[in-house]
Amino acid sequence: MTTRLLGAVLFLSVVATFSPAAATEQEPFPEYDAIAGNVDFWIRVFSEWTRAQVAVHDADHPEIVYEVLDLPGPIAERYSDEQVEFLDDARGAWGAFLEGVERKIAAAEELDEIERAWADYIVEGVGPEGLAGAHARVRTQRGVRARFREGLGRAARYEHSIREIFRGAGLPEDLAYLPHVESSFQYHARSSVGATGLWQFTRSTGRAYLRIDSLVDERLDPIAATHGAARYLRDAHDALGSWPIALTSFRRFIWSSVSSNSRQPRLDSSWGAVRAPTPHGAGELGAQGCSRPCRMASSSS
Repeated sequence: MTTRLLGAVLFLSVVATFSPAAATEQEPFPEYDAIAGNVDFWIRVFSEWTRAQVAVHDADHPEIVYEVLDLPGPIAERYSDEQVEFLDDARGAWGAFLEGVERKIAAAEELDEIERAWADYIVEGVGPEGLAGAHARVRTQRGVRARFREGLGRAARYEHSIREIFRGAGLPEDLAYLPHVESSFQYHARSSVGATGLWQFTRSTGRAYLRIDSLVDERLDPIAATHGAARYLRDAHDALGSWPIALTSFRRFIWSSVSSNSRQPRLDSSWGAVRAPTPHGAGELGAQGCSRPCRMASSSS
């Protein structure tokens, strides 16, 4: 897949969570400067990081990345108990470290070299507000390079038909990229909450657009499901008046509860941007041993 196409897939996904103010029928997916970093991050997630790698980052300011971990043990689709514990420990270690930094800053106490390096990194990246509550926003994101590559092969079977259906429904054809994010073009994909098929319809929403009963589940038919997705997206756009908000609703199937005059969706942690950490000025840790924050800071300096 070319970088241009990958960027299009990820931009389409990220723009769905951003303010729709500048979107128009002529330019349904405007290129917001504020999400350029998010798109860059997802390019790395989809094309660089494997499922054996997990980035630890800030949920609200995801351009702040604390480290990229290599998972221990055998790598499978789901985390093993060992890997879950490993990631819990990593989040806990970073949370405790950041809470200490916040506490010192609130008490006007002097930061040590490692604490100052990370505080400077956060402030330089997102401003002083990035430090407030950072300990409670530590999140992990797994790479999906292999899954995305496999999805490219599957996409070739369906993309022409999807574009044709969307064109006939008067929808932007670039919406055909969405299954890369929804299901990696796996027609039989099922999520942990029961969303199913190429377009990951839930049973309750799917029944409004597809036949789903004891005999037939059209969510598993790529063409029928695409017709249903086209009807859903048209209804959502007509109700909400913006493609970015319509896409946000598609990710959550909640368009009937969202008003185009109400809150605008914020950038949410599941679509955050991550860049490699570059704190400066961190020295070697002394006799007390090297904590995870020290190790990452000293390796980056």
